[in-house]
Amino acid sequence: MSPANQKSTPRINRFFLTSVLILTAIPAWKLFATLPVQGVFIDQVMPAEARPGDVVMVTGYALDAEHIEDIYLISEDANMYRVEIISESGKDLRFRVPARIPAGPVHIAVKAPMRPELVDQMVYFKVLDPVG
Repeated sequence: MSPANQKSTPRINRFFLTSVLILTAIPAWKLFATLPVQGVFIDQVMPAEARPGDVVMVTGYALDAEHIEDIYLISEDANMYRVEIISESGKDLRFRVPARIPAGPVHIAVKAPMRPELVDQMVYFKVLDPVG
């Protein structure tokens, strides 16, 4: 091998490795940048049954304004009802059940700040008929 080829080989390897690193880092960055609601986890709803207007508490992780912009209840017929958030502390969050939500099982979905999609938390509770 000539001396000219010996000097150019490490440079080509550096260029190749740098290119590979950049080309793999960009898709990985895009993947992590599009994760829907990082850190938010709801594990429990109390009480398990509530009427429209009642305040419900959920417990979990990252239940604060930094991680949650809105919370929606999704009914059996796939209608979404935005809730009024009363308070949040990071480990628990309280919200009021919307007045016009129909009775039946609902599950909770979370919208993060600056994200267009909702993330279903797969936590269910039952909305009871309003008191009459």
